Amino acid sequence: MKQKKNWLAVAAMLPLAACADHPKQFSGPLLPAMDEAFVHQAAESNLVEIAISNAESSEGHSANIKTYAGSVVTDHTADQDRLSGIAKAHGFTLPSEPTPDDQKLIERLTSQKGSRLDHAYLAEIVKQHKSAEALMKQEATTVADPDLKSYVADMQVSEKAHLQSAEKLSGGRRSVRRHSAHTQAAAPGEPTGF
Repeated sequence: MKQKKNWLAVAAMLPLAACADHPKQFSGPLLPAMDEAFVHQAAESNLVEIAISNAESSEGHSANIKTYAGSVVTDHTADQDRLSGIAKAHGFTLPSEPTPDDQKLIERLTSQKGSRLDHAYLAEIVKQHKSAEALMKQEATTVADPDLKSYVADMQVSEKAHLQSAEKLSGGRRSVRRHSAHTQAAAPGEPTGF
């Protein structure tokens, strides 16, 4: 009789053990594939902007640009956290590392120091914000999920403000292109302005 009770106890636990081996399927609302792809792109953009802004904050020359970079890190870290919550609510996780191509860009940019980094950073952060702004504008026309729609609306304002600040720091759009071309052509250690 005692042996029969033990077998019953073991048999009752088998379904619980099976659940431990197989994670529960996500049962919440899924995002359409295009929206999920957008979330991944936005997350990758945040990771790049955070990485290059961290480098500028610590290795740049200009105090104003370093301050701007610090605000970009703060804002995009909060944006990434918010985006992560949206992804989690829809059953997926965001990338935690930049893509290999993005990592090459980050390494190329962050290998520079001082004024050279300032110029390269401003040129790249303008490019990144223009790309993100276009991405947000496109997503705003199709997104239906209310949390994602709110995120996109907020990001459109944030990206525009970041872009305007970066352009102001660089002296305008023409100046960013000129600084970028000059920085790429300058010999190592050659001063580039700022």
